[in-house]
Amino acid sequence: MMTEKDQIDFVILGDGITADIFTKVVSLSGKSFYRISEQRSSIDEQNARSLALSPSTMKMLKFLDINLDYERLDKMEVYEGKIGGAPEKGKVIFDKKNNNNESLAYIVKYNDIKKTIRLKASEKELTIFDKSISSLDLTNNSVCIKMDEGQELIAKNIVFTEKLSPVLLNILKSKYEEKDYKQKSIVATLDHELPHKNIAYQFFLSGGPLALLPLRTSNGNNRSSLIWSTDNYIVDDILNTGDLRDTLNNMLSSITGQINISEGPLSVSLVKRLLKGRINDKFILIGESMRQMHPMAGQGWNQAIRDISYFADAIAESQSLGLGLESSPSFTAFKRLRKVEGDGMVNFIDLVNSSFSSESSISKGFRRNVMKLINSFSPINSLFIKEAEGGLVRKPNLLNGEAPGSKNI
Repeated sequence: MMTEKDQIDFVILGDGITADIFTKVVSLSGKSFYRISEQRSSIDEQNARSLALSPSTMKMLKFLDINLDYERLDKMEVYEGKIGGAPEKGKVIFDKKNNNNESLAYIVKYNDIKKTIRLKASEKELTIFDKSISSLDLTNNSVCIKMDEGQELIAKNIVFTEKLSPVLLNILKSKYEEKDYKQKSIVATLDHELPHKNIAYQFFLSGGPLALLPLRTSNGNNRSSLIWSTDNYIVDDILNTGDLRDTLNNMLSSITGQINISEGPLSVSLVKRLLKGRINDKFILIGESMRQMHPMAGQGWNQAIRDISYFADAIAESQSLGLGLESSPSFTAFKRLRKVEGDGMVNFIDLVNSSFSSESSISKGFRRNVMKLINSFSPINSLFIKEAEGGLVRKPNLLNGEAPGSKNI
């Protein structure tokens, strides 16, 4: 059995890319860590998932020496209607010219992120133990983590990076506030005839949003990532009958030319999820352990990266000032600000989705007037870009591509 003098700084729970990045940041700080995964994932070579990474996220990854293959997203056209012969009812155009000529986002394949992170990781960072937690016991200075197999670990903090299991929710005396959208997203990689010209599209349809994100060419093929969210029964019917390719060609050929599906399709159930309850400071919650949101804005992993960047400043500040982690002002900012920012983003995206799902005349008039305002007034257009890019408030140093704590201590 370990004693308090043998305690680890951080026990990190999870084996996804969020846990990988958190581990990299902790490793660079010189803190000790131990990784646990209750359910290991593997790299699927045909994984169709892609992520839209904000410029701030890319700056942080570059600082961590994680250099990715990406495609630039320089322009995004958002429409209500205007697909498959439907008339255009409203539109917003976001362009890099309203972002100091910097790309709005960088589109990266999920597997490429995972592979690159692991190529750059040390053996220690890659060592993950398959364990299940049975209990967590708190003292003033540490948390004792008991495994199902009887092993015990003593750590100053335990870090959660994935959705909490019912057992962990019970241990933390917390719960998720959930909203089931009763929808799924169809995710696929498309090869298509016409070049995408670094333009992304978002179409708000009666059943839900359909997005096309530009990907790098592969073997000379023009490629885009599809994320189409619609009612469960429609997704099930399309996937069960094998009609997806024909359906997409009927809807999108005026933009893409002829389409073939090169990866996928896969379907993902959609839910809004927010963690509720007061959490002890010894428990650090990152990314999907705190929140899950509708994928329409591509903000999920960018929000997790923001969590990590704020936490990195807290580690650096506590080391510089000789304080315990929970005593540093930056830790308080991490706990409070990230909760407000993260919950706010989840609820804002939910509001947008609800607005476009409503067929009431009031909702239609409101959303079309808002789209017209955003599209015609550059300062408001730029504010939306800036929030998606990394937030309107002060950015943590890593999001500026700088060492944690370098300006704020």
